Amino acid sequence: MTAQNTPLFALRRPSAPLLSAAVLALGLSACSSVTTPLRADLQHPITAEPAEAILEIGPEGGLSSYDARQLDAFARGYLKAGEGDLTLAQPIDESGARVAAEAALRLQKAGVPADQILRGRYEAGEGGYTGVVASYFSTMAVTEPCPTDPSDPNIDPSNGVYLSFGCAHQQNLAAMLEDPRDAERARAATPPSADRRRAVLLQYAAGQDTAAEGQETTDTTE
Repeated sequence: MTAQNTPLFALRRPSAPLLSAAVLALGLSACSSVTTPLRADLQHPITAEPAEAILEIGPEGGLSSYDARQLDAFARGYLKAGEGDLTLAQPIDESGARVAAEAALRLQKAGVPADQILRGRYEAGEGGYTGVVASYFSTMAVTEPCPTDPSDPNIDPSNGVYLSFGCAHQQNLAAMLEDPRDAERARAATPPSADRRRAVLLQYAAGQDTAAEGQETTDTTE
């Protein structure tokens, strides 16, 4: 079984800041006209695509200690980034029923709710895999591989933008995104500390310094 990635949606990016005419004139005075975008996110956009995580569990006997550790790690990945149900599929001939049942219990012990574990069956072909297959879908941030630029930007008389401009940056950014959707919307703010707010108000009302302990303050009365 292989994972198939298809484009899901492009991440929206904020519009470029407006540049003054003076800055534009200074930056382009010695250059020829530039037709390729100067922004790396336009040349090498990051997209969020669905990815299927798959774990195959051996069919012989019950759930081994190795399989149990693999399932624990698989459950952590699902709880962190999984979307929809986690599927446990066994051969239609019931040969993996015991392993599937033990795997479901192990996943629940690892924190996966029972109502999010979907049990299923598959037709095992002759000589094909006959174990239990766990899988779930998530979203991952990707960008196209960096192109090979045949030209040497060091001797480009037009001072133009080369094909791989900013590509490594975009690759690194896509790899660092914990949640690909963070690039298109901000996370909800956590609640403020009511205890700290009350302490500051009480100190302020009493005419005391409201800075936290160890925080330097600047005297503006002089």
